[in-house]
Amino acid sequence: SDLAFLKQGTPGVLVQFARKELTMTSLRPKGGKNTLLQEQMPENITGKTILGEIIGGTNLHSPALKDGSSLHPFVVVLRVKKRKLKGSNSEEILVRTKQCKDTNNPIWSINQRCLFLFTTPDIEEKIDSYKIQFDVRDKSDLLVTNPLDCKLVGSCTMPVRDIIDSCLKRPEERIELQLEASDVSKSSEEGNLEDMSKIAVRFRFATEFDEAFMEKFGKMKGTFASYLHYVGNTREILTARTGKTTYTQKKTQAQIIEPITTTISGQQKELVQPGPDPGRSKSTRYLTNEQMKAEMKKPSTNWTQLGGGMTDGDLGELYLEILNCEKLPNTDAPDGILGFGYKTDPFVCAIYDEFCAHTDIIENRLSPMWMPWTQRSFRFSIKHPFSQLFLSINDYNSLTSYVSIGRIQINLNHFEPNIMYTLKYNIHPASNVNIRESKGTITIRLRKVMKNEKALLMSTLKPRPNLHTNIEDDAHLAVARFACYGKHDEDV
Repeated sequence: SDLAFLKQGTPGVLVQFARKELTMTSLRPKGGKNTLLQEQMPENITGKTILGEIIGGTNLHSPALKDGSSLHPFVVVLRVKKRKLKGSNSEEILVRTKQCKDTNNPIWSINQRCLFLFTTPDIEEKIDSYKIQFDVRDKSDLLVTNPLDCKLVGSCTMPVRDIIDSCLKRPEERIELQLEASDVSKSSEEGNLEDMSKIAVRFRFATEFDEAFMEKFGKMKGTFASYLHYVGNTREILTARTGKTTYTQKKTQAQIIEPITTTISGQQKELVQPGPDPGRSKSTRYLTNEQMKAEMKKPSTNWTQLGGGMTDGDLGELYLEILNCEKLPNTDAPDGILGFGYKTDPFVCAIYDEFCAHTDIIENRLSPMWMPWTQRSFRFSIKHPFSQLFLSINDYNSLTSYVSIGRIQINLNHFEPNIMYTLKYNIHPASNVNIRESKGTITIRLRKVMKNEKALLMSTLKPRPNLHTNIEDDAHLAVARFACYGKHDEDV
């Protein structure tokens, strides 16, 4: 497998499960400014707003710390304009991320200000005068109050012209930039490329929603989840961070005020989880089992976009809906030990290419059903025809690590484009064992939409790209790893 997981873990250690490393490819051929990419550019590249993301850093080392200690790194992004007067530049700060504590391999999230916007010049001749500069600094020295006075770990730049090329030809593609600093040791410069300090970024042309998102999110004092609640069902952001449920926070048994089951008009009804339809709150709070099945089969109304959608670099989109699971084992403590009669709190993890998404959590259900208004439906950008879809069913546990129940791996080449499939699979903890016992079933609905059959055919001649999926903590890393490799990882 060439899928890699990067996490913010033990200081100085980059946790990876991959045989290959993604290396930065040049966005412009060496020598000369007139390139093929520039010749193919549309005329309306001036005055465009670009959305950028700082993904993370690798092997960051501060010149002030000779023992290789962990850092508190943050990034300052500047737009630099080269003036006609030689040696004179003007700088404008676009964003300053928050610091990631005690790590040499940071990962910045949206709450840590990893996104930024900038506008290309109105005149094309001025584009080559601008570049974006990334200064990585260390906040380890508590006596320094001004962030811009913190020790410089390294700096790198990327011409705005190259960023435009990336947005046109490879939107949202991960780009690794090598950091340079005058104090960096020669051993680092002359060593293996894998040991050099780098940061990863990506760009795309901003949509109207992106601009509204950045404006409103900057004014809100709450979390990213609160902003998702504010904007409702629209989630067209650069990276869909669905590592945790955004509809409702997990509650303990003692915090559940409403009864799980009740009798209304002589019918036994169950509490709809994780919550009722926002537009029909009263009528969908409690439903019978048959009513829940009927609601579950309706089209989803709450889609999460993962990737740029139908951009130039994508072959199409994959529409995935997680409908229900049945006959799951009870992985929680048996009745009597905790005294509350806990059952499995299932959620589903979906991984496709570099995207990782989770459904909402359904509490105390061995046969959970996800309603159309919950977080169950995802739109993935298709970048290569041989990419596989990985699904895992897991038990949420707030006290210990999550318990992985079973998984499936789906070859999407078995399905024709533009046809809606409703599929039911048995789930197993591993696929590389002779005797397998089913741990229940999962029912999904999926559909592929392809843009161009010729482009799809030509893409089969290219190898799958190396992919990196950023995982925020150990618990979600274990869930994602189980989805891709199962219980018995042959690569370990």
